[in-house]
Amino acid sequence: MLRKQLWLVVVVGVLCGLPAAMGQAVFSLSATPTGGTPIVVNGNSLLDLAKNVIDAKNQFASLSGQAFTAGLTWGGVKNAMVFTANNGAGTSFTLSLPQTGFTKTFTDDNRSDVETDIKTFIEKGGPNVFAQFLHKLDESTPLAVVSGNPQAITEIYSMAAFDRYGLQSTFAAEPKSGSNSFQIGVDLDGGHASTSAGGESYYMADIYSGYRFTSNIALALALPVEYRDNNGSATYMLGLQAGLPITILPDGGSDGFFWQVTPWGTVEGGFSPDLAAGGLLEGGGVTSSANYRLGSLVFTLADQFSRQTGLPITYQDYHYDTSANQGLVTNGAKATYNFSSTFFVDAGAAYTNVLERAKVENYITATAGVGAHFGPHSGISLNYVGDYGHSYRDNGGSLDLWFSF
Repeated sequence: MLRKQLWLVVVVGVLCGLPAAMGQAVFSLSATPTGGTPIVVNGNSLLDLAKNVIDAKNQFASLSGQAFTAGLTWGGVKNAMVFTANNGAGTSFTLSLPQTGFTKTFTDDNRSDVETDIKTFIEKGGPNVFAQFLHKLDESTPLAVVSGNPQAITEIYSMAAFDRYGLQSTFAAEPKSGSNSFQIGVDLDGGHASTSAGGESYYMADIYSGYRFTSNIALALALPVEYRDNNGSATYMLGLQAGLPITILPDGGSDGFFWQVTPWGTVEGGFSPDLAAGGLLEGGGVTSSANYRLGSLVFTLADQFSRQTGLPITYQDYHYDTSANQGLVTNGAKATYNFSSTFFVDAGAAYTNVLERAKVENYITATAGVGAHFGPHSGISLNYVGDYGHSYRDNGGSLDLWFSF
């Protein structure tokens, strides 16, 4: 009966964001022939839309033999890209990126060759021009992949570390014993985001483990993976994180303070073939978890600073730089009430401040959960998790399962 009630909490939290997350494509391309009527087509693949308009086929077939201008709305950013057919034959196209001021004209023997030239430019990053363009989009759309919103790469992996080392420490601050030397666990998350530019669903699995060398020092490893879906536009993210939890003040099991500080590092990447966006990043941070036990209540105060920067990617003749350099400061608090040695409830909130320019510059993360211990340092919890920022909100749930021995 209890398990059914716990699942209900998560399902209700996930569904409350569902209606707003559906029905809006990432891209809208409006093509206007000289002196003609605009043709507007919505879609979820940048390369497919660009191919169709340049080749003047499918919904854009009536553009064949005409000069035209096509403006692409990307995640709510109007005219993020502009394609201009300079002649009716389609052998000369100009691509403009107003966000960065970049303009380039592609000329070839026929439409098909011009389309291939532009596709190659987009896929290869156009000597980092396209990477700079994507970086500008991080500041302009709440659906950016690399940074600028709670479900972007930099924010997701920073918050994963904050949860693991701050609000919900991987290792208790108790002295090392035979029941807490080694830990493995998995955190499963899912939900829906609603933004000013449309919505998306997301699913994340965070597999982690760790070993305590002494009562004061441990090593923790994690492999967070996320999948985002915006009406068919897929984004894949994968990361590897390592932390060194250091117990400054141990938990003696009675009323009083206990405190851990964890320096950590991360390497992560993400890519969306539909959005032709993504990147590889490295970085790290420091997380503090200060706690006070008062009877059945435990109060937690967590603080974190992190910074992540882009790494260049080179493969064969492809060279791509991720123009990202993002710092985040997160401060939060949580209260946990233990009904017994088995059952507990908790609730908390955190405030994240994005230090560099971003579409969602700051946001609040709210959590509430119920859980049960089935061993001295093993248990399960089900939680509601939601992010709330300007023109952005997401609602979801998480299942956390961990074993220590």
